[in-house]
Amino acid sequence: MVPKLKTPVLVTFNELDYRVPINNGIEYWSMLECQNVPSRLIVFPDENHWILKGENSRFFYREVILADALASVLIGTCRMQSTATAVG
Repeated sequence: MVPKLKTPVLVTFNELDYRVPINNGIEYWSMLECQNVPSRLIVFPDENHWILKGENSRFFYREVILADALASVLIGTCRMQSTATAVG
């Protein structure tokens, strides 16, 4: 069980990453959803441990870091909506 969380959480997983099984991330994200924690799950089906492919990297930094995390910190509000996205 995930402890009572309130802070928005970004969960990213790469399907080719055999160090961290994707089911761990999906289970964690599901628990966040059950507790109504603002969260986002992004899955890169064609990446290993690191996000190295150009388009995937651009997506990650543009959509996730700049649009959600940075805006939340600078503006002081949470724009992160609970979503799941598969990229690729």
